[in-house]
Amino acid sequence: MAPSDSVALSIGRTLYSRAILFDTGAFVALALRDDAHHSDAVACLKDVVAQRLPAVVAFPTLVEAHRLILQRGGVALAGSFLRSVIDGGM
Repeated sequence: MAPSDSVALSIGRTLYSRAILFDTGAFVALALRDDAHHSDAVACLKDVVAQRLPAVVAFPTLVEAHRLILQRGGVALAGSFLRSVIDGGM
């Protein structure tokens, strides 16, 4: 096997290449049942969990998602979202 072959085989096998980066839209769609993408987001999350893929979330994403969920879903839902993120339930 040539050195370039071994490099090609290792590409895509690192932790970061398999990790899922969540954005605001995914969190909002998961939290709001009346969101147009809710069922797709739930199915995607189930797939991520089934494959045991690591998840990555930037703090500003959580802040933005909380703000949008607060605006669209209210205080109780926004609080529930934060609790699920903090306790690992999400």
